[in-house]
Amino acid sequence: MTNNRTFHSLRYVFIAACIAFCVNSCRTDEVIEVDIKKASVVVLEPFTQALYNLTFVDSMRGMLIMNRRVYRTTDGGLTWSISYTPVTNAYVDKIRYVTPTQAYFVYYSNSSAFGRMYSSSNGGSSWQPQFQFGGASLTPAFYSATSGYAYGRVPSGSYGFHSTVDGGATYTYLYPCSVLGPQMYFTNSQTGYAIMDSEAFAKTSNAGQTWTATFHGCRKFTEVTPVGTCYLINDQFKIYKSTDFGTTWNLCFEDPGVDYLRDIVCLDNGLVVVSADEKLLCSRDGGVSWSYLSLDENVQYLDDLYIRNNTTVIARSSVTNTVVRISIPADL
Repeated sequence: MTNNRTFHSLRYVFIAACIAFCVNSCRTDEVIEVDIKKASVVVLEPFTQALYNLTFVDSMRGMLIMNRRVYRTTDGGLTWSISYTPVTNAYVDKIRYVTPTQAYFVYYSNSSAFGRMYSSSNGGSSWQPQFQFGGASLTPAFYSATSGYAYGRVPSGSYGFHSTVDGGATYTYLYPCSVLGPQMYFTNSQTGYAIMDSEAFAKTSNAGQTWTATFHGCRKFTEVTPVGTCYLINDQFKIYKSTDFGTTWNLCFEDPGVDYLRDIVCLDNGLVVVSADEKLLCSRDGGVSWSYLSLDENVQYLDDLYIRNNTTVIARSSVTNTVVRISIPADL
């Protein structure tokens, strides 16, 4: 009897070991289990041409660029009207709000190598041409309604940093600057964040005189919240989180089977929303737990995410050229 019990005990141990071995041997290829929920999607506006640079400042007011024209909405994206049409076949880019009434975009001429900023003080009802840069690269970043910086090429061909205190009507050249990439913003007169041309997340604490790279291989990052929280998507489509104003970073989410991650936004209450090719990835607890929201085929490939009222996301689909509103479940 003792021998039989010993035999059965050993057999159970052997079976348990085999199961553990199989689980561990498969774990490296296993897709992380994340809840998948069906999202409620409303197509706010279908357009007939490619959309660029969708931006919202609050739940009602937003702007976008289509066919080299600026469009704006005052009813949350339900209807859109033309806000600005260039007099020439120019290229319009980088449209942003500074406040609900202050806004700007960058105008690139096709006939000459210069960039110019246009600004509005009435929410996009009218636009005024501002300072013209000598090169065809210009990235403004405001930290107040009237004050900010611009990174751009000067007539000599080198990259320089400039400051403005009159909403962009005039700029003062400050000093040469490292080559920066597509994202840059400032939280005050000294502190700013950007992606460098080497795809490194970098920060400055001296008004852009010097930049310190703290993460290499950054594709997109969120704005830094007042308490110092920031998220980024790296070049391997993993999500990293910083809680010390972008100084150090920790892995926050990794899914070997995840789609191409396109855009990421966050709120200081812990809500994080990431767009993948065919779904949204969401967290309500600062990246501790995540859920996928599956999307309809006609609203895939979302960019320019904007979190509205903590309950919905407004975005543009780069496949179907639509502006959509997606409900975020409260029970993620």
